[in-house]
Amino acid sequence: MATTINVDVALSGAVKGKAWNLIGNPYSSYIDVADFFTTNNMGQLNSEYVAIYGYTGSKNSRNILNDATSDVLIALGQGFFVKSRSSGGSI
Repeated sequence: MATTINVDVALSGAVKGKAWNLIGNPYSSYIDVADFFTTNNMGQLNSEYVAIYGYTGSKNSRNILNDATSDVLIALGQGFFVKSRSSGGSI
């Protein structure tokens, strides 16, 4: 029987819009992007950047995933950026 737990990750806030946080999948299984947005309070993120930003492997390129993204999984240990609201929070 598998056990499921929530893992809270603190987001640091910053002045002048520099509140980008590099976080990653802490689980030993994939995270469904749609479930990520359903489960988390997106009010913790900057309202202009409510998305997951991932590296694509190309210079100046990023993969932007939001609540309209479906059938996308975040791999085990995969890192990604989110932009916190100025007061910080947790995901």
